[in-house]
Amino acid sequence: MNRMPLPLDFYELQKRQKIRSLAVVTLLFLFYLAAIGLLMLAGWMTFGFFAGRAGFFGPGFWFKFLLTDLLFAAGIAAIHYLDARKNGAAYLLKRLGAQAPDPPTGTIWSSPIRSRRSGSRPASPGSKP
Repeated sequence: MNRMPLPLDFYELQKRQKIRSLAVVTLLFLFYLAAIGLLMLAGWMTFGFFAGRAGFFGPGFWFKFLLTDLLFAAGIAAIHYLDARKNGAAYLLKRLGAQAPDPPTGTIWSSPIRSRRSGSRPASPGSKP
């Protein structure tokens, strides 16, 4: 099996991930389009049967049907996409039990002032852990 080479940098990785994300959203949209279309068609056929009129060949029926189906599918796909963008990373981190990485030494986040604010004391050079 031919595997893709590892990405060279962060930006190449982000580009690949964006393409994959758009592919997943497109597949979800197509699934919602088909599922909602079938449900609407089944419901319309059921209630149309009891109402006594077929109406499939009426003026503008298919245009209205497809437009309604498209709007519902796009709305649901947009809601799922926005929810994944807002809560997806936090959900995955929680499910994996991940923690924030240790800050690199020599940065503002590892300074003694920051340590005192959080209640812990910085270790002196000669002390043992």
